[in-house]
Amino acid sequence: MAFDPTGARAYVALVNGGSVAVVSTATGTVTSLVPVGVAPHGVALSPDGTLVYVADYGSHTVSALSTATGAVTATVPAGPGPEAVAFDAAGARAYVTDTDADTVTVIDTATGTVDSAFTVGSHPAGIAFAPPTADLAVTLTATGVPGLLGGRIDYTLTLTDNGPSALTSATVTATLPSPMTATGNSCAATSGHVTCAVGALAAGASTTRTFSVPVGTLTLGLPYTVTAKRGTSAPADTDPADDTASRTCAVVTSLIIKCC
Repeated sequence: MAFDPTGARAYVALVNGGSVAVVSTATGTVTSLVPVGVAPHGVALSPDGTLVYVADYGSHTVSALSTATGAVTATVPAGPGPEAVAFDAAGARAYVTDTDADTVTVIDTATGTVDSAFTVGSHPAGIAFAPPTADLAVTLTATGVPGLLGGRIDYTLTLTDNGPSALTSATVTATLPSPMTATGNSCAATSGHVTCAVGALAAGASTTRTFSVPVGTLTLGLPYTVTAKRGTSAPADTDPADDTASRTCAVVTSLIIKCC
């Protein structure tokens, strides 16, 4: 059984009936029966909700249903005993476990034809894609800019999506020790913090955010450490090792600012 993206309809394989029942979840009634192959087992919907793929175990095929018309648009040959179906994130490929052949058949959903097949372990049954993850790496640099009256420290955050998936969004917050205050156009500064937002970022791509801290209020010779840390991000980041970066600066005089 599988639900459409809105949850309004459920598609249920009727193994002994050679059909798929379309059920209205609002009324709990069957709105139609769609004939498919022999002994249908697994059912899956494409990510965009336009296609339903049904693994026809007994006829060694996969039936493709249009959710718009409720009719079978293609019958694709699979290996012996197709059991379960899963679409990739883009909906461009469907993967079908062939229980009696120890293989997985890959179907091109645009053409409704078999793209390839590969061997797996004995009697594969269920199949699923791991949730997407995006490892956002955080690095921080600090550069002293001396000046008799307007000395400052410029900070640059470099944010890199190490993949494997594209980043949708994220926030990175830099914590400032007292009495530091920050200014900048690419991040939001509040008391003791600078928060930088990141939008869509392709796997392997990087982006930067900058902010500055005036040194006039800082105690001479005292080290000040700024730490930047990834906050929320989507999709999930499963590698916390590169989520944090720090830099320490000390103002010797208004003309000598050391950072490391």
